[in-house]
Amino acid sequence: MIHGQNMIKSGWMYKQGWWNTAYKQRYFEFNENAKTLRYYIIILDGSGTNKRKLKGRIDFKKTPIKRMVKSFQLERQFHVVTKAREWIFRCENRQERDEWYCAISTLWGSK
Repeated sequence: MIHGQNMIKSGWMYKQGWWNTAYKQRYFEFNENAKTLRYYIIILDGSGTNKRKLKGRIDFKKTPIKRMVKSFQLERQFHVVTKAREWIFRCENRQERDEWYCAISTLWGSK
């Protein structure tokens, strides 16, 4: 889902872990103006309501994107490489991958 003028995109993706390299499903929010990609887990509180709990954040102001690559081995996966780390994301399908890639790539090369 893409929202408003700020090119904010949100939705579900899988993120490969840094230490535990298993893929975990997370809810992501990308904010082009803030240059951040936040990710959450969804927890069920005592009243039966879903709540988001922030699990992490990528601040592209502090760690700019060095390169981005769409995977050829798995068409629904893409990589975002920063000085600090290589992030590997997997989407439900190629269209979702292309939407996320397009949104995040607006920061590639920006200062």
